[in-house]
Amino acid sequence: MRADLFASLAQNGQGSAIANIMRRDFAIVEDTEMLETAFERFQSCKCLSLPVLRKQVLVGLLTMENVGEFIAIRAALKSLRPVGVDT
Repeated sequence: MRADLFASLAQNGQGSAIANIMRRDFAIVEDTEMLETAFERFQSCKCLSLPVLRKQVLVGLLTMENVGEFIAIRAALKSLRPVGVDT
């Protein structure tokens, strides 16, 4: 987190090792889980990104921005109607 980085820089200067700053307690999501599950994890952990694992191997990173874009695209696609179809 940004606050952790700034605190470490203030205390130790630029010589801080990443291992001393990084968080080890974070939520994860499996690549087979539904987007709704990931969204719930974002809300409960109050984090900005979630590592995505497949069989305990990191395969990606999901961000709240990704989720927001997906929801916006899905909503836009639902609002489209096929040409020539009367409703």
